[in-house]
Amino acid sequence: MADTAWRLARAMFHAARDAGELEPVGADLARLNAVLRASPDIQRVVHHPRISETAKDNLLGGAAETELVRRLIVSLIASREVTLLTAISRQFRQMARQEAGVVKVEVRTAIELAPDDEAALRAALERHFGRRAAMQVVLDPSLIAGVRVLVDDRVLDDSLKARLTTLGERLRAA
Repeated sequence: MADTAWRLARAMFHAARDAGELEPVGADLARLNAVLRASPDIQRVVHHPRISETAKDNLLGGAAETELVRRLIVSLIASREVTLLTAISRQFRQMARQEAGVVKVEVRTAIELAPDDEAALRAALERHFGRRAAMQVVLDPSLIAGVRVLVDDRVLDDSLKARLTTLGERLRAA
């Protein structure tokens, strides 16, 4: 299923890029995905076997703002794979960021960062990865102090919580 979502996302990405519509298609996918995830009622309608494809298409396809996304919705409904929309949207965003030379970064901190500190951290991450950073800062008091940075599939953890955990493991092993 993940492979199917990746192939569909790649096809959408190439079609959107060729049409010069990367941004509108990406925004449309993200918006429809958010609506679908936020509403259990819409999810039930979309997955209900007795509700016609036309009704489902009117609901989701009618909410799509771009022709590419409308066609994707029709295809997903016909193949009963609307659940792939979340994975397709995620993969599409990742491909668009990669194309734009942007790396997605989640920074977890125990306290709120001052604007100057956030800018300095962003600049350091951009120098380190050689790409612009789309950075999201999340407050996480459980870290106690320090910072935990998630970039793609890598974790850079310089939090007091991580240091205490490592110290505890060393003490148990000794």
